[in-house]
Amino acid sequence: MKRERFASSLLALSIVGCTAPGHLMSVPSYMDTQIMPITGELLGAQEAARQRTPAKLPSVSSLQNKSYGNYAYRIGPNDILSIIVWEHPELTSPAGKFGTAEEGGRLVSPDGTIFFPYAGTVRVAGKTLEEVRAMLTNALARVIENPQLDVRVASYRSQRIYVVGEVETPGPLPITDVPTTVLDAISKAGRVTERADLVHATLTRDGKPYAINLLAMYENGDMTENIVLEGGDALHIPDRSRQRVYVLGEVPEPTTLVIDDGTMNLTEALGGAGFANPETAAPAYTYVIRGTAEKPRIFRLFGKSPAAFVLADQFQLKPQDVVYVESKQLTRWSRVLNLLLPVRIVNPPQI
Repeated sequence: MKRERFASSLLALSIVGCTAPGHLMSVPSYMDTQIMPITGELLGAQEAARQRTPAKLPSVSSLQNKSYGNYAYRIGPNDILSIIVWEHPELTSPAGKFGTAEEGGRLVSPDGTIFFPYAGTVRVAGKTLEEVRAMLTNALARVIENPQLDVRVASYRSQRIYVVGEVETPGPLPITDVPTTVLDAISKAGRVTERADLVHATLTRDGKPYAINLLAMYENGDMTENIVLEGGDALHIPDRSRQRVYVLGEVPEPTTLVIDDGTMNLTEALGGAGFANPETAAPAYTYVIRGTAEKPRIFRLFGKSPAAFVLADQFQLKPQDVVYVESKQLTRWSRVLNLLLPVRIVNPPQI
């Protein structure tokens, strides 16, 4: 609904511009805004504002990262442990020698414990495999001389990470004894789709979202955000449906452009639509309309100024911006006359 009202407001602006004596776009009285010229001072103020304004989401690099070197899997409820006691098959495989590792394993109960002969009920949740092996070795040493144990996870069931959004196979992935980074998780979920917005991915941990710039990883090799994931993490890769700008008015190809790498300047947007039409456009009246119908902001580029190319190249657009190129006054009057006075040829002369 807001986009429809915004489009209606834009249409009102163009109609008022057609009836005005000059080229300058007039603003309807119900819109509390003004047209701001794009100047060096405006660009400087916008750059300063960007530097002062904190990011909407903290970067995922601000999280305390677990490196490969100090990573250790910690057991959780519903994991199945394979416990081997050398030279004591009756303790190693209660299900028999033909059973699978899972069938002969020890299921970690919801309260985080397992039962093992001669050791009794042992709390294993939150502990590493080495810690559990040491606990069981000490317990069995009371009845077995110099017990030799090996403890492994037969099935990882307790912890999951979730990859959702624009990947080929979204869904949960198990946390294992091998650390899983952001790029590892995406690789396991299949490659990202063509609709993926790689600049604005997010990671949610403990209910708090963090920003991830996947494009910087893929194109620049910046691995600062390629952190090791933890159980419960949710990695979301959005689509680019909101990362668009619209170029309308007197351009050869009015179009919708996608902001692929997170940035797009006014020159790139105009170039994507073929720049201003030299026969019908008034490039001195190029506008950028930003915001909603209730609170729009309008910027004007004096397209005939020698500095226009530099200013347009430095003016950064935002998602959902509308770039509008005004038409010449003669072009507008010609179109009005064509509507009011259509040419009709009655009884054409015989040749």
